Amino acid sequence: MSLVAPVQRRPWIAVAAGLTLLIAVVTTLVLVDLPGRHILSGRDDAPAVQEAVPQAPWTIKAYPAGVTAKVTKAQEKVLAKRRPEVIALVKRVYDSLFLHPGRLDGTLEENFTQAAATALKRSGAGVAEAGAAATTLRTARIGLQASGGARLAIASVTVRAARPDADAAPLRHKATLWMQRANGGWKVVAFDVDQGPIPELGGQNAGEGKGDGKRKGKRK
Repeated sequence: MSLVAPVQRRPWIAVAAGLTLLIAVVTTLVLVDLPGRHILSGRDDAPAVQEAVPQAPWTIKAYPAGVTAKVTKAQEKVLAKRRPEVIALVKRVYDSLFLHPGRLDGTLEENFTQAAATALKRSGAGVAEAGAAATTLRTARIGLQASGGARLAIASVTVRAARPDADAAPLRHKATLWMQRANGGWKVVAFDVDQGPIPELGGQNAGEGKGDGKRKGKRK
């Protein structure tokens, strides 16, 4: 009786198979990621990166308010700390209103009282989608209370924006924000906003749009 011995395993066969598979995978990735025509994906070009919509630079002036005499050195020292805070708040709010509306809820929660945030969302201020407006003017005048630790501020904001992707007139937006500092941070406690299309001068609809979207937030 004879027995046939089992075939001896050859580890090098498995190694060669693994290397072949690795080479095939690397080759596939290289071909897919090559610039220009994608050989394996069948697409001619990669998706184009959307260009940012041009925006106007900010012109912001922050000044001491509520004083008739010269601001003291102590007051100016406090004001120097508070100016960047209120300027940053205004920019955050308007970046969300006109550039990144998807961030608006979070911005309002962080920078508005609950009542004022609810009122602003109902007002329809700003734009509904990112890229829907190209601002041509962004200005703000901010009065900071010089006394009492500079805990109150009022900002008058004007924005004008073209709407390149819509068959509509440019927007003009004017608002007043009342701000208060408490617990180490600033909050918008009330506002008044007037936003609408810019009327064509001398046209049949001149004067239309005034008061469109006007809402007032209320102090808590």
